Amino acid sequence: MMLLGDMIEKRYYMEFSSYGKRIHSSKGSSEMHREQYEDNNAETKDIQQKYEDVQQKYEDAQKKNVEFQQKNVDVQEKFEQQLAQAMNAINTLSEQVKTFIKQ
Repeated sequence: MMLLGDMIEKRYYMEFSSYGKRIHSSKGSSEMHREQYEDNNAETKDIQQKYEDVQQKYEDAQKKNVEFQQKNVDVQEKFEQQLAQAMNAINTLSEQVKTFIKQ
């Protein structure tokens, strides 16, 4: 059971502290709604811009990935060509050694 003194103290606290105060605006409700709309619109535009920035970074990374893969293919082709040349040189030398030994 709440005592009268406790109730008065609670009411005093609610009336004179920021906890219990209502914030009254001097602006009309349509102006407050317009400001809220503008704030939301600005926030939406900010989020949209961040999304577009991330999308652009993703597309740039995809392009770099394609370029890297093409370079990888080019290196692989060059390696295979050099390997084929080396195998041809080894086979040629092997045939020359066999011919030399038979003489």
